[in-house]
Amino acid sequence: AWGESVHLHVHRWLAGRFDPVRAAVLEGLALGTRAALPRELDRGLERAGLIQLLTPSGDKVTAVLAAAWALGLALGLKPLSRGALSLVVGAAFLCVVPREPSHVRPWLMAAGLVAARAAGRTPGLFQAWLLAAWGALLWDPRQLFNPGFDMTYAALLAIIFILPRWAAPPSLPPAVRLLWTALAFELAMQAALAPALASFFGLLSPAACLLNPLAFPAAAFAAACVWAGWAASLLPGP
Repeated sequence: AWGESVHLHVHRWLAGRFDPVRAAVLEGLALGTRAALPRELDRGLERAGLIQLLTPSGDKVTAVLAAAWALGLALGLKPLSRGALSLVVGAAFLCVVPREPSHVRPWLMAAGLVAARAAGRTPGLFQAWLLAAWGALLWDPRQLFNPGFDMTYAALLAIIFILPRWAAPPSLPPAVRLLWTALAFELAMQAALAPALASFFGLLSPAACLLNPLAFPAAAFAAACVWAGWAASLLPGP
């Protein structure tokens, strides 16, 4: 399949330009796979609560959907057209990365939101979450016992319900409100993931609450640089 060919091409491009450890880290950030990661580094990232940056996670697909939406906005497309563009680009990205529940969930939610808008209904995050979970389980009921499925849907459900109640006071400066929101987001997610992490992996990392608000933006920037560099390598030379 062409998606696997693209994945392999990116893998080889990274291997040809970076040492094995850096190539493995960048591949994890961009593609959500950690197969080539050294064992000690893998364990260290797990203990620090940062391993999700190099594994299938919803933020990777969400970033692609948001970028496609922004592109549609820049092109002057109408909302439904922007939504369709995001779904097409997101589907192409899903063909390249591992099709794990954490990757598929944002696309299913986006599809639910676009379908609701097309039907003239008011879309909501909880309804989109419910439809995504229902659709994934209809496709493969065994996902209910998949740690990735349990964690990605549990984390988002906590964010949907808890985060609005932890909103920063409007009297605070914008920078403080941004930091407040990032920490509240991380605390809500860690609280939701704690039972699953303890059950499936026997691991809890309080340090993750402090590290992830800084690590997530940096990881997104690094992943964007990987894709931009790979795309530039396809251009004909002078």
